[in-house]
Amino acid sequence: MDEQIIRNEEYVDICPNCAGLFSQNPRGRRKKFCSERCRTAWNHRHPNKQNWKDTVRIAICPWCGKEFTAEREYGHLRKYCSRACANSGRAAERKRYDTDRSIPS
Repeated sequence: MDEQIIRNEEYVDICPNCAGLFSQNPRGRRKKFCSERCRTAWNHRHPNKQNWKDTVRIAICPWCGKEFTAEREYGHLRKYCSRACANSGRAAERKRYDTDRSIPS
């Protein structure tokens, strides 16, 4: 670690990732890590299970009718069981949409 000048009035702490010294800000929330890089490295090596929601659910594919387990959807509900079903289903939806638009009213 590079040699740093730390004033006597500064509060010094030790980074849990690299064990380097860093100074705290006099006001505001205390820092736990010396840098963003150390914070990210620590979080990757020590995942918090509470941050991973259990998103497992049972769904039925509208294309093939098969029951499948949908998990870790990241904000988007899975509709199809596979990419093949998704491609076929979306193609059929597009075809139906195009034929509905071509009919004169």
